[in-house]
Amino acid sequence: AKGAKSKAPTSSPTTTNAPSSSPTESLLCVGFYEASDRNEYKACIGPNGKATQFSSGQNRDFNIGTFSDIFLDNSRGGSFTIKWTGGARNFCSKNRSAEATGICAPSNVSRFKSVTEPSGCTYYFEIEEPYFCASSVDEFWEKVRG
Repeated sequence: AKGAKSKAPTSSPTTTNAPSSSPTESLLCVGFYEASDRNEYKACIGPNGKATQFSSGQNRDFNIGTFSDIFLDNSRGGSFTIKWTGGARNFCSKNRSAEATGICAPSNVSRFKSVTEPSGCTYYFEIEEPYFCASSVDEFWEKVRG
């Protein structure tokens, strides 16, 4: 299925690869987060899911990327790693992209914990969400599908 194939190394003992297919209609969207730079962020996990940045200064959205990967990373305490790639090049020397850590949260919490831009047009999100209380990528998708 489009966008669900894991690019994580299969030989790594600390990584659980994404399934060969993810739900074709299921998306988990988290947002909006207003950062100190006054930009707002939104991210959708699943087929064709987008991560976006709304620039209040320019009154427009920038595509950070399209969902490309999710995997359980045991080297990070069993948290999920999510990636978006192929975003817009506006004001960038390369395509925008993002990586996020998905953190297990209580049922009443669904939010960006933080957003940073460690290098130009490459973003890092921390997302708290109950769906990340799963023990595998398959269980994550089962929770999203409900």
